[in-house]
Amino acid sequence: MTSKEQFLIRKPLHIKFALYFTNPQSSEPAPWIGQDIDSVAQIFRDFTKSGLLELSDEDGLWKATDAMYRYVEDLYRVSLPDNQTEKAQESISQKASLFEKGKKSLGENTMKFKALNSIITAAIAEHMASTPKART
Repeated sequence: MTSKEQFLIRKPLHIKFALYFTNPQSSEPAPWIGQDIDSVAQIFRDFTKSGLLELSDEDGLWKATDAMYRYVEDLYRVSLPDNQTEKAQESISQKASLFEKGKKSLGENTMKFKALNSIITAAIAEHMASTPKART
C-alpha cells in the first residue's frame, strides 16, 4: 500500500467523497457542503494526484476514475471485526474475577491486620503495666 492510499484511508471525509462520486444516483447531499473550503480543495488535489478523480471532458464535471471504483470496492470488502461482543464480555468477567480476588485478599489482609493490631496492643499494655509510671 502506498503512502497516498494510507493517507486516504485515514480520512473519513475522503471516504465520503469517494462514496459520493462512485454513486452518482445517491440522494445524499454533497459531502463538501458545510466543510472548510481548504479541506475540500485538499481532498480534490489528493484524489486527482492519486488518479482517483478527474474532470470530465464532456461536461467539465468531476468524475470517479476506474481506480476510484476499485478503491471503493476494496472498502466494501473490509469486514467488521469478529467476536467483539464476546471479547467485551470476557474482559468484563476477567475484571469481575480480579475484583472478587481483590475483595477476598483485602478481607484476608484485614483479618491479619486486626490480629497483628491486637498482638501489638497487648504487648504495649503489658509493657505499660510492667514499666514504672512517672509521678506527676
